[in-house]
Amino acid sequence: MLAFAAWQASLRGRADLTAQGPTAQVERWARGGRIDSLQRWRRAVDGLRAAQALVPGEAAVYASMARAYSLAAISAPTPSAASVYREFSLLHWRLVTMLRPTWPYGWSGIATHTFNLGYADVMGALSRAMRYGPWEPGVQLFASRVGLLRWELLDSTQREEVRQNWRRTAQRQGEALARMAVELKREPILCAEGLPGMQKRLQCDKRRNAAPRKRAGNRMTR
Repeated sequence: MLAFAAWQASLRGRADLTAQGPTAQVERWARGGRIDSLQRWRRAVDGLRAAQALVPGEAAVYASMARAYSLAAISAPTPSAASVYREFSLLHWRLVTMLRPTWPYGWSGIATHTFNLGYADVMGALSRAMRYGPWEPGVQLFASRVGLLRWELLDSTQREEVRQNWRRTAQRQGEALARMAVELKREPILCAEGLPGMQKRLQCDKRRNAAPRKRAGNRMTR
């Protein structure tokens, strides 16, 4: 038993060393928003695959692979190539959630690529992300964006989940949420929810007062 434990520890140590450089490279690319060299990207992916072969059940390595494919999608030369990379990223995020079922960013990764690939069932993964990481900044902002974009398509249960996420996001990241609503031209949705701080940030009273005057003006010009 001791020999087996020592062998496992040795494998894990080798896997950690093998994945260390490629993982750091992927994180640098993630901060910049794209890869800087396809050749370096291939070397990083090869290194992560080698680490996977040593310790197949290491969720962190699969997460790095998922991010690597996601970054490749951003730099892909064609939309079809981008879709292929996103499918590979989605596959690896699914493996991450099998290994770490309560990690919110695994479910957020699934939701991101389900959304980007145009699949219908975004909310299944997004609900889990919100449940397991209600105060995670990245989860809050992504869930807020999806909620704003798909509000009319959500059922009552899903709307309540998104509504609760908006409330949490308004507490911690109110300015970012307001900017997002303006960017997406979805301010009326947040104004209707009466979220703390959003009424002032989005000037909801001014918007409500301006709407009737605009309609009256249109009638007068006919």
